[in-house]
Amino acid sequence: MLSALALLLLAAGVNQIITYVWDGEYNYNRNPWHYGWIFALGFVLASAREPRTRILALMVSLVAVLLKWGMTSAGFYVAGGCAIVLFVQSVSVPASVKVFVAEIAGASLFIYLTHYVTISVVRKIFGEERPWVALLSSIIVGVVMAHLYTWALRKFTQRVYHFRHDGQTTALP
Repeated sequence: MLSALALLLLAAGVNQIITYVWDGEYNYNRNPWHYGWIFALGFVLASAREPRTRILALMVSLVAVLLKWGMTSAGFYVAGGCAIVLFVQSVSVPASVKVFVAEIAGASLFIYLTHYVTISVVRKIFGEERPWVALLSSIIVGVVMAHLYTWALRKFTQRVYHFRHDGQTTALP
């Protein structure tokens, strides 16, 4: 726990030093060092095993989140997520929900990669912000893109395999 807390302080300190020296506004401060502290906070949460260390980790996460986002919805979401990670051991869900959640989890990279464009399209279609429509659309587009990627990768791999082996399969000894 102590090493995770030290890493969190180091990541926050490195962020402050680099931010003082280098202006990252040109890309909205989306720099690796700007979000390194959140990964270190994850280490703090993961290392909290006993009730006493979990409460300490919750306090540290609340302070870190409040310093970063203040009293905003993003701050409440992250703080709530930290509390859930720390104090909820498991959640029983029906099998159909597991399949649904697994689809979203498996497509998370593609949801991230396509969400900004999807939000822009939703804004253009409706002429205003529609957060729930944008959220659902981003998830759907990301899942579809993940399936398209998987399909294309499978087809490419099959063609490369057949090209290398002249269409013949070889049996293992």
